Amino acid sequence: MLHGHIRWLVQPDVARLLDIEDTLAEPWSEETFGSFLHQRNSIGMVIEVGEQLAGYMAYELCGRHLELIRLAVHPRYRRQGLGRQLIARLVTKLASHQRHSIVLNVSEWDTAIHHWLKTCGFEAIKVVPGPEEDQYRFVYRLPVKAAVLVAANDVAWL
Repeated sequence: MLHGHIRWLVQPDVARLLDIEDTLAEPWSEETFGSFLHQRNSIGMVIEVGEQLAGYMAYELCGRHLELIRLAVHPRYRRQGLGRQLIARLVTKLASHQRHSIVLNVSEWDTAIHHWLKTCGFEAIKVVPGPEEDQYRFVYRLPVKAAVLVAANDVAWL
């Protein structure tokens, strides 16, 4: 397993992330990244291997959960554990952000991603109908003990 360094995504990273986007079916543009990063509850993180940006994730703070908007790893770094490291970092953000779960929608056709998410602890909970294709709603829930700690912290904030 390759180990990467995870840090916050900053505007100068965007141009470097376009190499990853070029490998995806529906790439984000520089403008899309800019628009996402300027939203109040939107957060991005990158994973570096040496000096190379190997992948990133974009998520939003939504009520009682984090919504994973995008996660991508450059093809030369795939299947080396970097995506799992990004998910693991996002899981650590749940308690610190007073949230209980991570949710995301995935195209019904991305079966490889469905299987990968299941190995990361996610479960498909429903089908979300779409105009062109349906999507599966996946959720990762904090284990009960961790969720109780988050709930206890919520009381402390009252």
